[in-house]
Amino acid sequence: MASPCFAARVASLAALTVFGLVWAAPRSALAVGESITDVRILDNQRTEETTVRSIAGVAIGDTLEGDTLDVVRERLNTTGLFADVNVWWEPNGSGVRINISVKDKFPWAPLPTASYSSNNKSIGIIFVHGNLFGRGKQLVLGARLATIDSGFTVAYRDPSLFGTWMYWQLQGVLQRQVIPEYDNYGPGATLADPIEFRETKLFSYGFEPAFGVAWLRRVKTQVAWHLEKFSYFGPGSEDPVTGVPLVQATQPGTIGVGRAGLAFDFRAREFAVMTGMALSGALDYASPTFGSDFTYWRAGASWEQGIKFFRSHNFIYSAGATAAMSAALAPEIPEIRYIAPSRT
Repeated sequence: MASPCFAARVASLAALTVFGLVWAAPRSALAVGESITDVRILDNQRTEETTVRSIAGVAIGDTLEGDTLDVVRERLNTTGLFADVNVWWEPNGSGVRINISVKDKFPWAPLPTASYSSNNKSIGIIFVHGNLFGRGKQLVLGARLATIDSGFTVAYRDPSLFGTWMYWQLQGVLQRQVIPEYDNYGPGATLADPIEFRETKLFSYGFEPAFGVAWLRRVKTQVAWHLEKFSYFGPGSEDPVTGVPLVQATQPGTIGVGRAGLAFDFRAREFAVMTGMALSGALDYASPTFGSDFTYWRAGASWEQGIKFFRSHNFIYSAGATAAMSAALAPEIPEIRYIAPSRT
């Protein structure tokens, strides 16, 4: 018969073992099913608290699920606004409090650009701001001065209109192009030293507003209208030998396109590593209805998949396909008939 001392030791050991197993269990599992009674945002300096709450997508009254903390962390990391994200729970009254700690990235940066080739030299700058007003709005400004193609572009995107799943964006472009053409076989020309026989100078400007909805944050539908006008800004070229004016390589006109897109985006990003897949499709239709001088349609689809390995490495593969058909507006050509001579 075991002594009382031995029995007491066995009981103590069993109690410690049970306590150790309970303590070692994942703490998140202990709170699964509890009501969320508070959500606290910590350490944000540049991003508004309401923006962090909107992105996190968790609110008072929700039920804490087994993957709630991971989902919140994934959503915040995927925006690219934060250098570090930490999410945890703690007891609070009759339920739990969710604590969200974020460290903001520096939101803007100027990026100088330059290029040099035998017939084109350029210098430019791009300014990017990824967190305007502390609300996650995005702005891009770019300018380029070049021998062949100079221009200016601006783009603004609101990823959450009034804190909802709706978003909108606006792009604008202004461009000056000089398009040279060369003759390798004309008088005095060689393959190594061709002669430029025609130079087309175009000026274009346009804009594209777009509106979309990110249904349940993953399924995105978008419609847009793209309008761009091309015109000449300089006189035509002349034949270098005869001096006769040459016909321009193209004609001025306006391109107006209605666009519709659908995307299933299940990608997630943590720091520089992207995981998950995205499938998207789009249809462009240009016609006079959208202010276009040309009529055509174009449809495309794309797939992208990201795989994480060795904890911090990424393998990304993608595929895409496009089909298009145009109905060019050709000038009228007078009909020419051949009449056979009559025999007498």
